[in-house]
Amino acid sequence: QIADAMYNMGDIFYTKIMDIPSADKTYREFQSRFPKDERKAETYYIEYRINGTLNKPDEQAAFRDRLIREYPTSRYAMMLANPNYAANLQKMQQVQNDMYRETYDMYIDGNYNGVKQNYDKMLRDYPLSEHLPRFALLSALSSAKLGQYAASEAELDSIVAKYPESDITPISLHLSSKDANKWHKRAPTTSTVAVDKRLRQN
Repeated sequence: QIADAMYNMGDIFYTKIMDIPSADKTYREFQSRFPKDERKAETYYIEYRINGTLNKPDEQAAFRDRLIREYPTSRYAMMLANPNYAANLQKMQQVQNDMYRETYDMYIDGNYNGVKQNYDKMLRDYPLSEHLPRFALLSALSSAKLGQYAASEAELDSIVAKYPESDITPISLHLSSKDANKWHKRAPTTSTVAVDKRLRQN
């Protein structure tokens, strides 16, 4: 419970308040106090990003090496082991924006398998993207459209659990309380219009 609170506090400092020094301090304490926590690899990656922002190349390199050494099979280590990662980081936001627009258009055009493939690619290549909740919801809606109702309901529940602060979460919570076999076939309602408007934001 203390580990959860400290991890969440680091996330608040880093993504909500944008207090980078406090995030740095919190994540380092988390790593020291909970060395076996499964989220440690993620905090190493965040520290890599933080120390880049703080213009501390030696510290940044140290976290990169630590991540690759201690968690070589993690998706974060695989990203940083890519020699082109530093260059890719600079254009990453634009790439994510373009991919999200492409994926939204796929959903509108009925290419539901393409939506799910793009979501899997985002999870692999950009695991901390701010667009992930929207990708996840498009994937959940696509699962329902493909008749994969149990998968759709599981994805909606996952969105609620993983992204409690996202503006997508209330919509996911509303839909997860419905029968996917029914709501995906209905004509547009107030809730589905709201989904559409929020998904178009990027």
